[in-house]
Amino acid sequence: MKLFNRTGDGLWLVRSRQFAMHAIGQYQQEKERYGLGRYSLWTGDLGLAIYLWHCITTEADLPSLDVM
Repeated sequence: MKLFNRTGDGLWLVRSRQFAMHAIGQYQQEKERYGLGRYSLWTGDLGLAIYLWHCITTEADLPSLDVM
């Protein structure tokens, strides 16, 4: 998302959204395999939710890094 925001090149938005779809698939597989989610901010369920939200809104801020 950062590259899309900096360059305005739609290719980066497409790539971000493709990666998001891949991440959703991984999340579903892990949830089925282990029966629970991950609780890390950056690699867990919350991190994925933030990333997916950014793919919808085209924002690129990271909690606790860019907002402060």
